[in-house]
Amino acid sequence: MPFHDWTRVDDETFHDLHGQWITHLTAHLNGGALPDGYFARGEARVFISRDAGDVADTPLERRPDVSVLDGGGQAVAVATAPPEAEARLDLAEVGEKWRRVAVYRQKDDALVGAVEIASHANLKSRDARRYLASKCRQLLAGGVGVCLLDAFPPAGRPRLEEFVANPEATEDDPSAVRDVRGSRDGLATSLQPGDSPAGGEAFFRPLVVGQPLPDAALFLSADAYVSLPLEKTYALAFAGIAPRDRATLQAT
Repeated sequence: MPFHDWTRVDDETFHDLHGQWITHLTAHLNGGALPDGYFARGEARVFISRDAGDVADTPLERRPDVSVLDGGGQAVAVATAPPEAEARLDLAEVGEKWRRVAVYRQKDDALVGAVEIASHANLKSRDARRYLASKCRQLLAGGVGVCLLDAFPPAGRPRLEEFVANPEATEDDPSAVRDVRGSRDGLATSLQPGDSPAGGEAFFRPLVVGQPLPDAALFLSADAYVSLPLEKTYALAFAGIAPRDRATLQAT
C-alpha cells in the first residue's frame, strides 16, 4: 500500500491511525517476530529513569550475519549486520512517560525496545519536539532500542530526528538525513543503543508519499534487531479508519 499525505486530514484522523498502527505492530511482534522470552505491549504509558541499569545484557551467540537472543526458551535468529538505511548518524549523549509499543524481556520484565509514532502534539512546537527527542535519548541511555516513526513532512519545522542526534540542532545544521528525506516525506528512524550512554547509530528510512513503506529495524540490544513490516501493519491500520477519511487520503 502506498503511504499517504497525512497533512490532508485533521489530528483526530491521524490519532485513529496512530492507535490502530500501534495495535498491529504489537500483534506482529507477539505473533512470532520476537525471540522466545520477549513480548510486546501497546503501552499507554511507560516509565524509564536514568538509573534503569543495563537492560541489554542478554548473552548473544555470535554468527557471521546473525545472532541469537536467548530469552530463556526457544531462541530466534535476529539480524546483527547494520540494517538497510539511506543514511546513518552517530547519536549524541544525553523518567518519562508517553504512548508507544514497548518490548520486554520476560525473565526480568526489562524494557529492551520501544516503537514511538510521533503525533501532531509531538511536532507542533519546538519544545514539544525537543521533549520527545529527549525521551528517546533517555531510553537509549538506559540501553533501550528505539524506532521513531514520523509520518509528517518536515517543511516549516526543524527535523525531529536531528534533535534526537543533537540536542542543540537547528534548521541550519548540516545533516546526512537532509539528503534522504524530501520535503513531503516522513521518516522511520531506528536508534541503536550502544556501550556508552551516547548510544550507537541512527539508521534512516524515508516514508515517501505514494510509495510502499520500507521495513524498519527495532534494536533489542546494541548488536541485534528485529524487522518491523511497516507496509503490512500500516495497511491493516489504514483499513480500520473511517471510510470517509480513507477516501480523502486516497483522492488524487
